[in-house]
Amino acid sequence: MQPEEEDILYCAKLAAFHSQARDSGKATVDYTVIKNVKKIPGNLPGMVNYTGYKSVVVNSDGNWLLLQVFSASRRSNFAEC
Repeated sequence: MQPEEEDILYCAKLAAFHSQARDSGKATVDYTVIKNVKKIPGNLPGMVNYTGYKSVVVNSDGNWLLLQVFSASRRSNFAEC
């Protein structure tokens, strides 16, 4: 099952926001299925090799994140009414 493009973009923006590319304006984020990710033996934790990946370029500023949080809080307020 393939994720929808909207989900890929959301996750890529979230990853870019929490990366060193946060202040650069744009970030390239790679994604792949978990079976294509392999730990590098003897290396530091978090270091992996991956194959069969695709890349997406997203804006890395946090403005979209604030809008998402605001929208989510408004929805939850309406749900309580």
